[in-house]
Amino acid sequence: MRIIGGEYRHRTIEGPKGDQTTRPITDRVKQSVFDRLSVLGVFEGPCLDLFSGTGSMGLESLSRGASHCTFIDRDRSARQILESNIKMLECGDRATVLSADIVGGAWATMLSHQPMDVVFCDPPYAMARDQMDRVARIIELCYPITDAGGVLVLRTDEFAKPQEVTGWQLAETHEYGAMRVFMYYRLADDADISS
Repeated sequence: MRIIGGEYRHRTIEGPKGDQTTRPITDRVKQSVFDRLSVLGVFEGPCLDLFSGTGSMGLESLSRGASHCTFIDRDRSARQILESNIKMLECGDRATVLSADIVGGAWATMLSHQPMDVVFCDPPYAMARDQMDRVARIIELCYPITDAGGVLVLRTDEFAKPQEVTGWQLAETHEYGAMRVFMYYRLADDADISS
């Protein structure tokens, strides 16, 4: 795996080892996602990488100018690789790694760098397919910790059916073979989010 743009461009990072639950994103898909985010101009403030695995998306964000990234994942082996990647890139002063139950939501009170410009949400494919209400709740929890104009990037397989979420507009859908990327735009604070 590698960083494809910005300060750490072409630097190799360690990916998941063996039979793990993490699913590395391809360079082509990552490039497409970050090209779109660059157009939206959302790489100055902090970002959040939920279900971060070994950190590919958050580390790419740091490379492209995010001021800080908070990575959250429960998988211990993935976090160990992530921490090794952070050390190798020498970006520890701009990174926080947390172990938390993302579905439970307590992580939302643990964030020291906010509001977030970008949130990456990469739940297990089975969760996105069979428990989209839980994924929608996670996205909803991101509303108060994101800035106006914030973007949430949700990655699923082809069978997931994302839904509308209070506080967010499901604005873009991108298909890459059996993978789907959904981009939610945060509604303004003064927008009507009661429906």
